[in-house]
Amino acid sequence: MTERSEGKMVKEEMAGIVENCGTLSGNAFKLETALAWIRCAQRGKSPIDRLREKNIERIIVYGITELGELLVEEACRKKYKVLAIADRAVQEGGYEYRGIPVIARKQLEKYSNEVIVVTSMTFWEEIRDELYAEGCRCVIALREIM
Repeated sequence: MTERSEGKMVKEEMAGIVENCGTLSGNAFKLETALAWIRCAQRGKSPIDRLREKNIERIIVYGITELGELLVEEACRKKYKVLAIADRAVQEGGYEYRGIPVIARKQLEKYSNEVIVVTSMTFWEEIRDELYAEGCRCVIALREIM
């Protein structure tokens, strides 16, 4: 797959998010992030490329909404290491998505030194503060990498 066709694929995926965003405040954040992702793709950089530029070689994805799934898919395409996927709604974990362990939030304590990328746009600050309070040391928003 060429870089050009890969960029087109990302744009097509993001178009789905843009179509479903609406105008509610939470959806406005999704739209803003989707547009930022598209701008990155137009410049030939994906969020994964941006992480690598910052010398971040592996992450935990927090939030398996549309944006979380897109980030995981992009990581898989770019052969980037996602250690685990966590979400507030996951109670037990113990299964995998695309070969990546899905874990309950309480299991994040094992990953306290890892970079956690929060894909939720609506509750970003709340999630960040909770994760810091639970001992996680490096929590960043997906928006920050774009």
